[in-house]
Amino acid sequence: GQAQALGLLPEQATARWPGTIFASVTPFGLAGPWADLPGTELTAAAACGYKHLAGFPGRARLTSFALQLESAGGAIATIGVQAALAGRERHGGGAFLDIALIEVTSSMLDAWLIAGHSFSGQNIPRQGNKTGPLDVIRAADGFVYAHPLTEPNWRDFVAVSGLDAMLADPRLATHELARTNYP
Repeated sequence: GQAQALGLLPEQATARWPGTIFASVTPFGLAGPWADLPGTELTAAAACGYKHLAGFPGRARLTSFALQLESAGGAIATIGVQAALAGRERHGGGAFLDIALIEVTSSMLDAWLIAGHSFSGQNIPRQGNKTGPLDVIRAADGFVYAHPLTEPNWRDFVAVSGLDAMLADPRLATHELARTNYP
């Protein structure tokens, strides 16, 4: 509503400013059957199967790995804007880029999850935690999402959380070990 009232919808703005380049990054894109559905990175991840990989077999699924989908969507939009700028320089005119996180995520999964199933006929199992100690942990006043990415982050997380006993466990003594063995 507000963009339309201000004359900033792509079709309105390009009539006034023909060289304008628009980039939109949304969970499901601006056109198509899911365009009007509410969504976030997590709903896009769930809708395309990405959440299937997050977490350990027999346990609740985890959130997506460190906002990868939003970062990937932003990267695709950036590449698209750069291409549109080059096109405008060469041929004139503007562009409208409609980036749907579900499409970005599906392309990320294609080479591994989808192709793996296509070649083997087997579902790829949940892969646990390949990016570091990652979990949603119950706290005194709710839940905490924890994802320490480096050795210092891991040690600080354990110290602040009062989970010092984890470092005594040989499977969790370092960030690299915890990345592989976190329960």
